[in-house]
Amino acid sequence: MHRREEVWKLKTSRNLFEPVYKAKHEKASTEVKIAFTSLDQLYARVKTILDSKGIIHAQRGLYRSYAQELWKLRKKYSGKTFQAEAYAVGVKYFLMGCELNILREIGILLGFTTFDGLVMLMTNVITDQLKQALEEASTLRSPKVAQNPTETEIQYDEYGRMVKMIITDLVTGEKKVKELIYDAIGNLVKIVESKE
Repeated sequence: MHRREEVWKLKTSRNLFEPVYKAKHEKASTEVKIAFTSLDQLYARVKTILDSKGIIHAQRGLYRSYAQELWKLRKKYSGKTFQAEAYAVGVKYFLMGCELNILREIGILLGFTTFDGLVMLMTNVITDQLKQALEEASTLRSPKVAQNPTETEIQYDEYGRMVKMIITDLVTGEKKVKELIYDAIGNLVKIVESKE
């Protein structure tokens, strides 16, 4: 056997490897237990908030995911970095339909304190969206389109007889023309339709 092989065999022998593995396993198990306990306590507190706000079961998953993301950020970052990352997560969950006041309460549980900036941003977003919706609504056709989707123009001859009808479809803009033709004594004898 070569010297390197012997060294490798000794380093990986069961007698040496197993105690190291056991020690690492014990440490990892303890850390996992602490993490699960912390998450379970957080979920219980989030549940209390959601119960008090009357949030139904189908919506709870989003808020729980939000809390979990903040919890992970809290484990990874602190200070301004945590606040900035938490802010971005708050925006994401607001845009997914979560209520701002509930996001704020959950954020406070995890130390997210710069929520006022998020509230201001969301207020501006909502205000901008409302303004845009009102501007779009003001450019829509008048309600008469929905009630009567056509407009009719009638032309008369010198005797007061209707001789032409121009019917405009207000939705498509298409026009139909109906010409009324009379005989020598004034009786209607024919209606000719065409498109303009």
